[in-house]
Amino acid sequence: LLAVAPFDVLDPSLQLWREGLVDILSRDLDRAGPIRTVSQSVALQRWAGRADPASAEALGRRTGAGLVVFGSVLRKGTDSVSLRAAVLDRSGRSAGPDLEVRGEERRLGELADSLGVSILRSLGRGRPIGSVRHVSIGSRSLPALKEFLQGEQFYRRGQWDSALVHYDRAIAEDSTFGLPYRRMAYVLGWGPATSAAYRSPQEYLLRSVPLNRGLSPRDSLLFAAESLEFAASEIRDPSEWLQNRYRTVRVVEEAARRYPDDPEIRYDLGETLVHSPAPLGQNPASALRAFDRAIVLDPGFTPAYEHTVELAMQLGMPD
Repeated sequence: LLAVAPFDVLDPSLQLWREGLVDILSRDLDRAGPIRTVSQSVALQRWAGRADPASAEALGRRTGAGLVVFGSVLRKGTDSVSLRAAVLDRSGRSAGPDLEVRGEERRLGELADSLGVSILRSLGRGRPIGSVRHVSIGSRSLPALKEFLQGEQFYRRGQWDSALVHYDRAIAEDSTFGLPYRRMAYVLGWGPATSAAYRSPQEYLLRSVPLNRGLSPRDSLLFAAESLEFAASEIRDPSEWLQNRYRTVRVVEEAARRYPDDPEIRYDLGETLVHSPAPLGQNPASALRAFDRAIVLDPGFTPAYEHTVELAMQLGMPD
């Protein structure tokens, strides 16, 4: 189990990458050979300190991760940056060699992917990682990537209107970037105040379905569930619709099995149960357990609280 710590960033103009590199590297490193990564939101919630071995050791202890990536983002000249990282192996209580990639700031997304490959190669010297595959967050456009990562930070905090602004800009910068389409559909489902300024959730979902390519295994699983969700909206036969819904629930349950400590996936499971008919859903206790687990894993993951209040009242648990 590997955790990616927020990177130290001294230049305010690069502050987005403090959390942004956690989002990118967690996707790049997950399921490379035997490696599994700690959920981004959990790593962010449980991090304290600076990018040093002592703080990395503490993050590993809090998350149960045996490996912790920590590092820094430095500006080099007017338009170049340096990404530096090390991997703490808690079993040997030793940090590996410093890894560094440099390049133009406009290629920062590609530099992050290159750093991920360097980390895997370093890890592969002492454990059976296997072939290093290339995984992408889904866009090579730096403006689109920056907007998406900014949207993610608002999304985790439940600031729906601000998240929509940035996801919409990400799509405008790169119309082939699947992740912001999926997020738009999710956020619009809550009916925020500015939702009339955008297309319908179903339209964003439709646009996202064919864009499930080159993504991390985790993102691909969630996209698969969304594809089934969209297919259900086109089905008129009740029996066929119910079969499709069974498949949707099974995909999300499989995601929860593979990623038991991921608050977003626990949240997705709760959402799927809340919006499924009996006998699949309509079980408020099961849905509440899923949302509660998401909150235990990351009390700062705001979306998980939305249905929790409603379900607790429904079950006679006002406290």
